[in-house]
Amino acid sequence: MHPATCAARAVLGVASASVVLVGCNQPADGSTPGQVVDRTITQVEQKATEMKEQAAADLEKAEDQANAVTQDAREAGQRATKAIGDKVADAVITTEINAGIARDSHLSALKINVDNRLTTMPDKI
Repeated sequence: MHPATCAARAVLGVASASVVLVGCNQPADGSTPGQVVDRTITQVEQKATEMKEQAAADLEKAEDQANAVTQDAREAGQRATKAIGDKVADAVITTEINAGIARDSHLSALKINVDNRLTTMPDKI
């Protein structure tokens, strides 16, 4: 038999014997195997409860963050809409003033330059 095969069998035998001996030994506190199993089940249930609570807390935190991102996006959209509306209003004002100048035969539209910003318009055209 090959030496490596012998060594592997020896390690496997020792490991098997260790498992059997550990399984047969009574715990140091004198608990029965049933009590050990019950205690283990209780520990597993407690850990599962802790994990469930942590998952719920993590989910709530993620929802809060998602709501904050949604609110930020909504506000950014409102700002962008207002900025676009202001630009359109400026264009309308400029067009109205230029149309008023064009209607007046005494004024030359080529000599007058109209600039407006932030929807500011004179009282009369």
